[in-house]
Amino acid sequence: MKSLPPLFVPTAILVILYTVGLVGLAGPWTEDLVYLTPYNLLITAGLLLWQARPDARTWAFALLVFVSSYLVETLGVHTGVIFGTYWYGDVLGAKLFDTPLLIGVNWLILVMSVGPLVARLQLPRWQSVLVAALIMVGVDMLIEPVAMHLGFWSWEEDVVPLRNYIAWGVVSAFYFALFFTLPVKRENDFAAIVLGAQLCFFAGIIMVSAARGMERFTYLALDLFTLSFPLIRSFEPRILYWRKWRGLFTGIGVMAVVFLIWDAIFTANGVWGFTPRYLTGPHIARLPLEEVLFFLVVPYSCTFIYEVMRYFVRRDVLGRIARPFCMALLVVLVVMGIWHIGRIYTAITFLCAAGLLSLHVFVLKSPYLGRFLLGYAVVLVPFVLVNGILTGTLLEEPVVWYNNAENLGIRVGTIPLEDSMYLLFFLLLTITFYELPLKRAYGDLPPPVEGCGAD
Repeated sequence: MKSLPPLFVPTAILVILYTVGLVGLAGPWTEDLVYLTPYNLLITAGLLLWQARPDARTWAFALLVFVSSYLVETLGVHTGVIFGTYWYGDVLGAKLFDTPLLIGVNWLILVMSVGPLVARLQLPRWQSVLVAALIMVGVDMLIEPVAMHLGFWSWEEDVVPLRNYIAWGVVSAFYFALFFTLPVKRENDFAAIVLGAQLCFFAGIIMVSAARGMERFTYLALDLFTLSFPLIRSFEPRILYWRKWRGLFTGIGVMAVVFLIWDAIFTANGVWGFTPRYLTGPHIARLPLEEVLFFLVVPYSCTFIYEVMRYFVRRDVLGRIARPFCMALLVVLVVMGIWHIGRIYTAITFLCAAGLLSLHVFVLKSPYLGRFLLGYAVVLVPFVLVNGILTGTLLEEPVVWYNNAENLGIRVGTIPLEDSMYLLFFLLLTITFYELPLKRAYGDLPPPVEGCGAD
């Protein structure tokens, strides 16, 4: 009889553990099962360290993370300065100085899961630290609403302050600076499984809660639905999307900064807004947590579709018409933007999209415009489905409402026409930076694909 794969047993234990937990917390046993969380954390940490086969230096690093993170959390609870004003419930077990001892285990699990995953990217040290810290912040964004819902901890006025995410990023960056500098073991194939199991668990709680009529999880569930398949398939051996994360994260970072500033200004001026009943509550810079996540998960997923199309459609079928099509679209966008200069959403979206297209057509002379247009056409399908729900399809009220005085008032179903160019702008901005490392490596040719001959 063949021996089992090395990761089969720990993976099976983890799957059973988290599946039972998810099913139990989704049923009528939530109040009882939630108190088993400490055992879940201890088993997860044990399996993770067991598979890491740590040497003395790695054990010392793990102990440092456990102790120092507990001390940071204790200071945070008692001062309110580091993360904001919050306090712990009784779910995470025994406390010392009003802080659960197991909060250090939680930090340890996350650091020892994210670190080996990022190490596989083989980035320069500072980029590894930055990417790992950003992933930690993203994980915290996912954890916060569920943790509050299950009573792990609570925030003053049920609002997670921006300070919390900044502090999470800074503390995480410190740990990863040590992780990628000290001679600790950075290889652990089980790390990605642990992180995936935790993310699936929290995502499952959110989706089940939304399906059970808990409206405040609606937008967050849509974010997770959008991210789920592309994230799972990122390690698919044909696409190898994870190997292209360097350019992707750069593109998402630039795009997110631009669009979150844009979003915050438009929200403050009533160009659009959000219906509170569909939100979990936490805000960052006056934007709902879910809206911030939107500008992380949507470009990630859309660029995944773009990459998949490049793999399966090797011929640049729109290459010949891409340039004249973009030039014609440029004229339409500029004319419409200037003609409707008094409608702020229409004018800014059309003119910004026209500006970026002009850069690609006349300055960069981007060879991938045809592939981009094909990917954009395919992306429109899931975008319409998700954005349709956000703008009111199947719901009593829209999750995101629009002030028609600031747009053309033309809707495709419930979606403003401007959203199509909004998508084009943020996707092309992301792709611009995503393609840079690929262009440096392969020139104007698409990167070689294993098992596929060139056209």
